[in-house]
Amino acid sequence: MPDVPSAASHAGGVAPSPPESRIHELPTPGSDPSANTRRCFVCLVDEPENTLPADWSTPCNCSLEGHQECLLAWVTDLEVQAKDVKCPVCKSPIVITERYDPAIQLSNFLNNKFSRWSPRILLGFIASGALVGSSVYGIQAISWFAGPEAAVAFLTKKQDAPLYQLLRRSRSGQPVNLLHFSILPLIAPALIINRMNVGDVITLPASLVYATLFNHSTEFFTWPPSPERVLAIYPALKSAYFHIHRTVSDNLERSWAARARTISVEHGSQATHDVAPPPDPAPAMNILDLEIDIQIGEADDDAPPNDGAAQRNRAADAGSRSPINFIAGALLWPGVCYGVGELMRRMLPARFVNKPLTGSPTGLLQEHWGRSFVGGCLFVVLKDVFFLYVKYKRMMNRPYRRIKNSDRRNLRD
Repeated sequence: MPDVPSAASHAGGVAPSPPESRIHELPTPGSDPSANTRRCFVCLVDEPENTLPADWSTPCNCSLEGHQECLLAWVTDLEVQAKDVKCPVCKSPIVITERYDPAIQLSNFLNNKFSRWSPRILLGFIASGALVGSSVYGIQAISWFAGPEAAVAFLTKKQDAPLYQLLRRSRSGQPVNLLHFSILPLIAPALIINRMNVGDVITLPASLVYATLFNHSTEFFTWPPSPERVLAIYPALKSAYFHIHRTVSDNLERSWAARARTISVEHGSQATHDVAPPPDPAPAMNILDLEIDIQIGEADDDAPPNDGAAQRNRAADAGSRSPINFIAGALLWPGVCYGVGELMRRMLPARFVNKPLTGSPTGLLQEHWGRSFVGGCLFVVLKDVFFLYVKYKRMMNRPYRRIKNSDRRNLRD
């Protein structure tokens, strides 16, 4: 018979004491059962096979067996600890029979059903909360970027509907644009995807399809442009800007690295290690990113652009970026655009940022969404200029770095 762990070690409690009549039969702990005997799983008493007690129980097909009283005490201990009542060896469930009672059967049935469905119910609540939260964020993002009136106009078919009427449709009779309403939860994922490398793969074809299939001849030369036209050309502007930025920054960093090596030689430092430009940030950095993770590694003047070590450094730099900062920056982007746009509205002359009393707007900054769009672009340019300056200062400071000696050294005698 294979060894079976004791009930005390399995249930985390103390095994029940055997009857006084069997105390003299207790075996030495850890010893094997005597020949032609059966050992109780709980009290570890050996019983002769020929004269097993009437209450001897074998609840499963493996070696688990014992006195009915002992096994019931062990099962009760498991139930108190909210553990599964199953064999510790073969893991098969132990069936408990009892007198039929409708109330007990109903309670067990409801408990089993609820235990089976509770994870799905909890997952449904979490998914519903995420959907509602994403929808609320979507309408708030539109309100930040284009203004509360634009948010109401996006959700309703009339632009003069107050926002609170969206929650009182039955009283006001204001029709809600269900298609636009279903788009709200997708705004947050769209902002995150726009920041990723796959953003241009999706947005560029979409803008080309929009420009090809829709007739824009009536508004092609109008000013200011419509929001639809600006969003259609945004992917192309974004890709062109970051291509120019990468080209300019690569040239600047190579010249800065050469200058830093010259400073190292002039100060008498050993030029055995060249100063390499830090890895470029991940593309599509048009989203708020306050994390500065600049690495200055080793490089060779004659190393080809596709050097394997440089690629590994760039991959390590991209992998070290925090996904939490990445997502938070993407979600804060509409608020950043709004903030910079508001600064422009307060700082620029009124004729540039205020609509004329009569007629249509004459400038892009006279629209709320226009100020947000230009403000976001301005923020990207200023952020990239600042990060390039930080790279320049780090590379120029490289020749002046020294290892500081410790003031307290524990030297062995």
